[in-house]
Amino acid sequence: MDCTKFDKLLMVFKDGHYKVIELPEKLFVGPDMVYCGLPERERVFTLAYYEPRCDLFETVHLRRHDFGESVSLHPAKIEGAVFRAGYAAEIYIRYKPAPYQKVNQQTCNPSDVEVKGAKTRGRQLSIKDVSSINSQPSRGWDAEAPTSKVVFS
Repeated sequence: MDCTKFDKLLMVFKDGHYKVIELPEKLFVGPDMVYCGLPERERVFTLAYYEPRCDLFETVHLRRHDFGESVSLHPAKIEGAVFRAGYAAEIYIRYKPAPYQKVNQQTCNPSDVEVKGAKTRGRQLSIKDVSSINSQPSRGWDAEAPTSKVVFS
């Protein structure tokens, strides 16, 4: 990408934290970085994550936002984040097996969720225990198993 010495750099990491830094000559960031680019106010980001509520439950959220005037990616510590600059075509959610659970995997279309500010929590998808959230079918995804689609009302 083309940058000037006056530009800043936005780096987003797997656990949801971010850094906005001046352009360094050299910088080691490690393998946890999922996005690096110029902070643009109009760019829409898609974030699917689960957030631990207590020892027993987790909530799964999906959020589409632009940064606007502030840069804030998550309300609290998050895990299993899927972060995409722009639009993800589909999000694949696999749940941990549980007794009497009929649906073990779901898909959702992020374009059904409205774009809001960066400080919103997002739309809650589920309270089931999550095994994985991905923008592509992960290992263990069963194409033959009953899969439901999340519908936002």
